Amino acid sequence: STGLGLARVSADEAGGTGGEGPVGPRPAPRRHRHRGRRALAVAATLVALGGAGAAVYLVALTRTVPHLVGASLVAARSEARKAGLHLVVAGRRHSIRVPAGDVLEVSPGPGSRVRRGATVHLVVSSGAPFVAVPKVSGAPGADAVSTLRKVHLVPKVTKVYDLTVPPGRVVGTSPGATSLRYGSGLVVEVSKGPAPVTIPAFGSGTSWSSAQSALEGLRLKPVEALAYSTKVPAGDVIATSPAGGTAGVHVASTVTVSVSRGPRLVAVPSVAGAPIAQAVAALRKAGLVVTEQIGPPFATKATTTQPAPGAEVRPGTNVTLYVA
Repeated sequence: STGLGLARVSADEAGGTGGEGPVGPRPAPRRHRHRGRRALAVAATLVALGGAGAAVYLVALTRTVPHLVGASLVAARSEARKAGLHLVVAGRRHSIRVPAGDVLEVSPGPGSRVRRGATVHLVVSSGAPFVAVPKVSGAPGADAVSTLRKVHLVPKVTKVYDLTVPPGRVVGTSPGATSLRYGSGLVVEVSKGPAPVTIPAFGSGTSWSSAQSALEGLRLKPVEALAYSTKVPAGDVIATSPAGGTAGVHVASTVTVSVSRGPRLVAVPSVAGAPIAQAVAALRKAGLVVTEQIGPPFATKATTTQPAPGAEVRPGTNVTLYVA
């Protein structure tokens, strides 16, 4: 055959023809001789098989790189093992589309023909990159949302009560990390002002100063209103408006505190010169009690009183009537 002829010619050329007899080349190392023999055997086999047979033989010696992009590293290794290939992770890179741990790139590319047992290099996704979270505390809620979206974060607004941050302004974000992965969601807390409060129920004996301090501690505005009371000692709280126990009162609201000034006082009327019966009637009409009349027997005119006329006393005070 042609192959045998080529082999024969090569052998003749290697031996040479000289005047003093054949002088062959220096023997090659055993490794090279074996490699040459294998190559000659392969060549002879391909020639013997012809075109179609040669193609089948080449296919048997090569493998197709499978489609591994997007597969997990475990799955990629399994597929490569089935294809008779060896995988090596050549690196990792961030990706906003391929999840962390999945194959991002393959080299040689999918569909490439490589020899059996060849090494295929992979680039594995390390997930989305991290982005710095902008500082938006104190900013208007709408501005904060716009700022966060520009760096590819996904804000969700929630309203919260806050004593110090004005309504409509950002209290903070949650989580409070300084960086998050691209596309991560976070909560934007927007203030709706201080939480409503409940009016305290002040018990008996509560002074105006104590009530004032308690209400101011709730960021309310207490206003004192004096009122007469026959039951509550002067200086103590009678009631509040809104009443104690009222819930949902907005901070900075005014609370009126009724403070006792004691019973209403009455002025002792002047009865000098009045007939005794008329003087007693006038004193009783003022809410006073005439307990004694001092003067000569059979007197007919009132002269003065004790307490003196014009003195302010509590209703029911005992009054002595002097007569002449």
